[in-house]
Amino acid sequence: MVSTYYDIMADLVRKSYRRLGFRGRFLLLVGTSYVFQGFASLDTWNLAPHDLAPPWSRAALWIVAGVIAIVTAWLPVRRPNPAGWLALYIPPALWSLSYLIGWISHLAPGLGLSFHYQGALTYALVWALVVAVILVCADWPEPPEAPHERPSAGEDEI
Repeated sequence: MVSTYYDIMADLVRKSYRRLGFRGRFLLLVGTSYVFQGFASLDTWNLAPHDLAPPWSRAALWIVAGVIAIVTAWLPVRRPNPAGWLALYIPPALWSLSYLIGWISHLAPGLGLSFHYQGALTYALVWALVVAVILVCADWPEPPEAPHERPSAGEDEI
């Protein structure tokens, strides 16, 4: 029987899904979203302090963090991967702080800051919630595998 392209890809996805574990899947998905956020950061705005950085540097921050998370997602499941979680933490924490500064400058224009964005508090809270979710997920232990779910020798290889 000849395997179709669909069968081969479905088998690859199943093996990858098992190999990543819950924390690895989270790192992979959020890391990928960070890469997209990095490319979106190439737009220029002037709503918060992070917008003063050159677009390429904002993009690089998100893309590098995303790539680190994606790479560490593939580490063995039982191995800790603090670099991936730290990479996921840094960009949204910086964005939250940056928007908070932008909101404070809206409340106190006498501070001499050039950011007067009244909606910045909403963005600061959104990014703070992203940070909170990452911190909670980083602390989750991988659940133990049920005996019938363990891949047999050589099955886990991709």
